[in-house]
Amino acid sequence: MRSGNKKTKPLGQVITAVKKNKSFYFMLLPAVLFLLVFSYLPMFNLKSGGVLLAFKHYRFNTSFLDMEWVGLKWFVKLFNQNDFWRVLRNTLIISFGHLMISFPAPIILALMMNEVRREKVKRFFQTIFTFPNFLSWIIVAGILRGMLLTDGTINTVLAQMGMERVSFLTNLDWIRPIIFSSAVWKNVGWGTIIYLATIAGIDSSQYEAALIDGASRWQRIRYVTWPGIKGTATILLVLQVGSILNAGFDQIFQLTNDLNYKIVDILDIYLYKYAFGKGANYGLVTAAGLLKSVVNFSLLLTANHIVKKMGQESVL
Repeated sequence: MRSGNKKTKPLGQVITAVKKNKSFYFMLLPAVLFLLVFSYLPMFNLKSGGVLLAFKHYRFNTSFLDMEWVGLKWFVKLFNQNDFWRVLRNTLIISFGHLMISFPAPIILALMMNEVRREKVKRFFQTIFTFPNFLSWIIVAGILRGMLLTDGTINTVLAQMGMERVSFLTNLDWIRPIIFSSAVWKNVGWGTIIYLATIAGIDSSQYEAALIDGASRWQRIRYVTWPGIKGTATILLVLQVGSILNAGFDQIFQLTNDLNYKIVDILDIYLYKYAFGKGANYGLVTAAGLLKSVVNFSLLLTANHIVKKMGQESVL
């Protein structure tokens, strides 16, 4: 009986939590349905094959059930391709670069903006930093080309100053810094909104108590603001680690050219070429996509477990 109670107790806690916060779960329902319909159900669609296509030999105008079962053939072929290891290395480098640069940027900006006392000035800068988030990468890439091409704005200024023009978008030493900096410029504002909203939820009495105790501005940030947003930062960090193989298809696709593709060509671009290029191999593409999803999910669970072991309460 005890073992039965232990099994049913967590279920009872879940039901109680759902009843207590039913309005929040109701708001979450459309997003859950969207993921079920467009992300999970297609994975197990026997008519089109879904993820099982990674273990079949795809033939046009042939029923999925009649396709030849090839087992791990496409995975073996994937691992034997030199291009796969190159794009995997590029993906990891760019993803870890985003993790090291793009992740702390909104935290730092939110802490800085929180110290601005004039609301009009704060709203002005918040609007300026948030606006690029609503631009598509096609527009952003167009802006970057207008600025960074050999006859662009920056090179024109350099030429007028008597300096040599630089081909930024084809120079292998410049292209990755451009990717990282443009990603920060575009996304930092949205992340800042999340952290500012978290900071707004911190009890103001904590700041008042810190002021009474004589805490400096840095000490208030360290001992009041940072502990208040650490839980949110932890969750966002775990989610970003769980998507480490998603290096940003939209951005890279717009900035890739024949001269820089060797160091910026990522896994998503690799799959795109095999899916829509000449001699498309849908079995190989599905195998690579399945491998990518499994690795991302494993990293998500691992990061969440590590954070939980470290004693952080805000975990997924």
